[in-house]
Amino acid sequence: MSIHKQDWRQWADYKFEIGAYNVIYMLLDDVNKLIYVGEARDMVKRFNAHNASQTTWTHYKYNVLPDSLEPYRVSIERMLIRDLACLLKNEQNIKTINISEYKLINRKIDQ
Repeated sequence: MSIHKQDWRQWADYKFEIGAYNVIYMLLDDVNKLIYVGEARDMVKRFNAHNASQTTWTHYKYNVLPDSLEPYRVSIERMLIRDLACLLKNEQNIKTINISEYKLINRKIDQ
């Protein structure tokens, strides 16, 4: 069992992703210094939904989880969101070390 890890890619390239199913992903806006973490069964379909509401994403990356971890995908996503909230400014005022000028914009962060 292994997780297939990806590097950052330009936002415009997401439409060409093949096999991006059962993923944890990150979106980056390097102009406004924003980061978003999400999960998806079908990443391209999910990104199309993001594109409708937020058109300033400049980069994305994702990790494909093994099928055996699909039932835990949301839990893994929430853990990553909470961990990043401890490092970056965030929407829920979670106490942070603030190691970057980037802001985590996820609204749902576990306490």
